Amino acid sequence: MLVYFAPILFLVWALVSQIRGNKRADLRTLAVCTFAIALIAGLRWYSESDYEPYVEIYNDTPTLSQFNQESITSVYGEAGYLFISAIFKSFGSGFFLLAFGCAFASMFLKSAVVRRLSGQASLAMALYLCLHFITIEFIQMRWAVAVGLLSLAFCFQYLQRYKAAVLCFALAPAFHYFSILFWIVALLVTLKGYRRFYLLFLGSIVGALFLKLDYFYDVLMIQSGLNVVFRLTEYVKNPDYNFGLFSYAKVAMYPAIYALCVWYRPSFPWKTDRLNLFLFKLSFVSLSATLLGSFFPVLFLRTVVVADFFSIIWILNAIDKAFEREAKLVSFGLLGALFGVWYLVDLANYMHSGYLRDYHTWLTPVTFCALLLCLVWFACIRLWTGLAREATVRP
Repeated sequence: MLVYFAPILFLVWALVSQIRGNKRADLRTLAVCTFAIALIAGLRWYSESDYEPYVEIYNDTPTLSQFNQESITSVYGEAGYLFISAIFKSFGSGFFLLAFGCAFASMFLKSAVVRRLSGQASLAMALYLCLHFITIEFIQMRWAVAVGLLSLAFCFQYLQRYKAAVLCFALAPAFHYFSILFWIVALLVTLKGYRRFYLLFLGSIVGALFLKLDYFYDVLMIQSGLNVVFRLTEYVKNPDYNFGLFSYAKVAMYPAIYALCVWYRPSFPWKTDRLNLFLFKLSFVSLSATLLGSFFPVLFLRTVVVADFFSIIWILNAIDKAFEREAKLVSFGLLGALFGVWYLVDLANYMHSGYLRDYHTWLTPVTFCALLLCLVWFACIRLWTGLAREATVRP
């Protein structure tokens, strides 16, 4: 059970790294956090509700020698994911090794993006994990990898490496069909202007208020042989996909924090700074897509992952530009406390609902405990060292 508190440990460590103001320490924290979370997610064994269905999919997947359109028609999952599964299965690997590989791919793709786009990389990752460690990194394995690919694609788009961006955008739907939605987001991000993105966000709020699932129910409830349509109808009928007022409040929080930063320091070139402008556009468009998808709960819950990931980077960057050191650290601390409480409430809800169970690993108990103790020891040593250095430097 204690392993589930790892995101809180890394959140505290990331906050200490911001206090130290050392870029190398920040990246070291990010690296350890990425590796540890990937291990925790990759070493899990029947610890959450989706693990057994994923094992069944893996068992139903044919090997490479039998892999074709006909052999995978009746198997749940995207063709790209099933193809990767077929490769692992052809080598005689168990599903746990595929889960291990997906966990590392997901975390390392995201860490590469925050390292490039954020000056507070470890804090950005820690805040993201407070929101989506359980649902995405731990439970929804395919969407976790797809989000990693989408994140890298948007990063390449910012770097103007368009061929690499197109490749990542093309690969993402191979792991999850919902990734196709972000092709539209990528096109909208290329639009020029500033105010139109505010208008898009306001329009999406209106859409969220008036669009209802009932308007689309008859359209979705159609008989079709297409796997994606069948899955959409299954999502519509599933009562487990829901969210509340706090989810809407979180979406509104990001633009509010940004507006406060702009108001506090109007002299900063918010409209011309290239990184800020890209994050501004991407965050507003993805947040708007999230709100517009709220009539269909699963759309909201999928799109908000990407929206949260880049919005966190966006507001941390804005706070860094707007405030002096003391006010900046207080702001980071308040965000950390808010996101930490969110995680603890989420953890309690998932444990109570049965989606999350006591943690088990496919390693032997002795090996796993030794590995976990080493990670905790290393984290505590780094925290203590960081605090000691800070106390030495500052009276």
